[in-house]
Amino acid sequence: MYKYYISEFTLKRRLGYVEKLLNSFGFIQTVDDAVPNSTAGNQGSNQNQRLFFHYSHFLGNAQELRIQDEVEFEVIVDRDNRRVATRVTKLKKGITHVYSHIKTGIIYFRNN
Repeated sequence: MYKYYISEFTLKRRLGYVEKLLNSFGFIQTVDDAVPNSTAGNQGSNQNQRLFFHYSHFLGNAQELRIQDEVEFEVIVDRDNRRVATRVTKLKKGITHVYSHIKTGIIYFRNN
């Protein structure tokens, strides 16, 4: 069983997409660049980050996850003081793309 420590930034939901999937875990690439660097809650370096997640922390059927799926999650710190994603949920396609443009102040609309 995994042991995690909860800090003050745990409850904030983050956005990202599934970057890599393996047998029982995967990695999420963040798009909101606000993941703190430590348990003290220091802000990150404004770079998107890659976070580990275990399938047991996905709220749904992990077998349905695909690379590039957009996800929302919370960040916790594991026993080795590494940030990991938990309470991962799959989003509708396009949510993180819209967020990244809103963040930069540029929004594009496309008729389908």
